[in-house]
Amino acid sequence: MKELQQMRYSIAELSLIKNTFAENTDLLKSLRKHFLQLSLTENEANQLHNFNPEILKLLRRFFLPTLEGDEPLSQIIDLWMTINLQDKVEETALPHIQAREMVINYLEQQLELLEDKVLIVEAIKFNHFILAKKDIFSKLIARNTIIQHVEQQLIQIYFLAGTKDETLSETLERVKKNSNK
Repeated sequence: MKELQQMRYSIAELSLIKNTFAENTDLLKSLRKHFLQLSLTENEANQLHNFNPEILKLLRRFFLPTLEGDEPLSQIIDLWMTINLQDKVEETALPHIQAREMVINYLEQQLELLEDKVLIVEAIKFNHFILAKKDIFSKLIARNTIIQHVEQQLIQIYFLAGTKDETLSETLERVKKNSNK
């Protein structure tokens, strides 16, 4: 019988994460700057634009996950399913739904920039979320969600990368222990 994969990321993907991000918090901070449209140095920008295609695929899975049937059981997720709509009626839920659409569109734009794809005509500016006169509530929710989501994904990458002193099996064991807490 084939053993079921227990994590969302394969051993090969974890190895790629480890080789790219272990002991490289500067690269993770550069990613943060990119996703929050903060100023990047020339060196930081060059690092981000030199990612190999496999890392770009992984970053997309971290930052803008989509429902995939082959994921391990109980590990499918997309950003629509993480909106807290409990105890909300349509009127109070609508700004949260609108905000989530803004978050998804914004993250798609930032991922396309990393992937060097052609951008949509109207670029979404991060600082416009708080400078808005219209839909300020939805835009503020979107802004804060983007910040929290980016930080959560960077922390997840950081922990999965572990340290270079760890072997891959040690990293897997540590991550497995942490996920059981």
